[in-house]
Amino acid sequence: MSWWPIPDSPGDFTGDPAADAIDGAFARLNERRDEPPTLGEVVAALDAVLADERAVLEDGESLRGVLVPGVDPAPTAPPDVVAAVRDALRDLARAYEREFGRRPRAREVVYTFTFAFGGGPRRRSGARSRRESPSRPRRRRES
Repeated sequence: MSWWPIPDSPGDFTGDPAADAIDGAFARLNERRDEPPTLGEVVAALDAVLADERAVLEDGESLRGVLVPGVDPAPTAPPDVVAAVRDALRDLARAYEREFGRRPRAREVVYTFTFAFGGGPRRRSGARSRRESPSRPRRRRES
């Protein structure tokens, strides 16, 4: 299990333990659902959870300026997605506390969610590609 610097974000890190926290929470969620949540639902859930639990973040920063461009949050997040994000963030925060003695920063959370859902570099542990992960949210198709 390794950690590495986030490109173009000095002092910020991501790694397998943090991504595993997200994977685990969404794998449990998807066991109870017919379809994985949409990316917009996950973004809305992240926004909702961090608005309630700013203490999860080291920098107390809002995700408003940090979210991935081109992905609009859903109007509301289903309660089960909010619960999965809350679980993921608590486990992710524990991983940062163990490794760095601090909570994750907003950019680290967003980058790690992106990485866990297949938008970042391939995992260094040799694990299968995140694109093959059963926990990856689906994008809503344009009609």
